[in-house]
Amino acid sequence: MRTISRLLASALAGALAAGGLGAPALAASPTVTAVTPTHNARDVAPDARPTATFSEPVAAGSLRYSFVRTSGAVDVSGHYRYDAAARTFTFTPRAPLAAGTRYTLTVKVRGADGAMSRPYSWAFTTRAADTAPPGAPGAPTVGEVTSD
Repeated sequence: MRTISRLLASALAGALAAGGLGAPALAASPTVTAVTPTHNARDVAPDARPTATFSEPVAAGSLRYSFVRTSGAVDVSGHYRYDAAARTFTFTPRAPLAAGTRYTLTVKVRGADGAMSRPYSWAFTTRAADTAPPGAPGAPTVGEVTSD
């Protein structure tokens, strides 16, 4: 038993010295550098197309994402497009988002090293629907009447 303990301790010490256990497995993976709308944005238009920009180019097919209505975790169906030059994914819902509703997006991608990036999440709330009826018009007046 003592021999096994020494072997394990030796292996652990060697791995730590080499950085094997001290370095996070996802350190080299791409990271999100910008999103629209910004995290916790309010009054976002229901026709919004959220975006996520990554720190380095990624393969479009490596994206894994979740786009949900936060209340009830209802999936938002749609599709995404990747702009390789800008390193940006744009998410397009199939229908306008519900008014006055909070949405959450979570994205991750596979880096060149084959490892998945850490999940990145952000949320935003769409603007409330305009349900106020229009007000009465002001006092209309008639200008000078002329004939031509």
